[in-house]
Amino acid sequence: MIQISFDKVIPSRNKLENCARGKKTRVKEWWQWQTEIRLANYIRKFEEIHIVFKVYFSIKRSRDIDNYMASLGIKGIIDGIVSCGLIPDDNEKYLNYSVDLLIDKENPRTEVCIYGAKEGSKYYK
Repeated sequence: MIQISFDKVIPSRNKLENCARGKKTRVKEWWQWQTEIRLANYIRKFEEIHIVFKVYFSIKRSRDIDNYMASLGIKGIIDGIVSCGLIPDDNEKYLNYSVDLLIDKENPRTEVCIYGAKEGSKYYK
């Protein structure tokens, strides 16, 4: 398993819905760039992976998980994983993922756990 962490919470799709296209692009590129930096030293390649995104919020409230599943932050992280060469593409042959929305009042953040097919066998059928 590879684990990387960000000291910010990924934005929901709704948060960026009314933003200008340029801002949306910058958000996605920031998450991609930060992922590439964190994975720069990994040379391991995977045939397929499962990614668990753990998003820790400082405030407990109801959130729609589908707004985070389709987040530009997640798209940027996945694109960063592909550009680092961990997997050849981000289609369903190589990748699946899940999102957990959690609470940590003291330390809001986003954690990304990358499991290979054998490591994350509980995620594969």
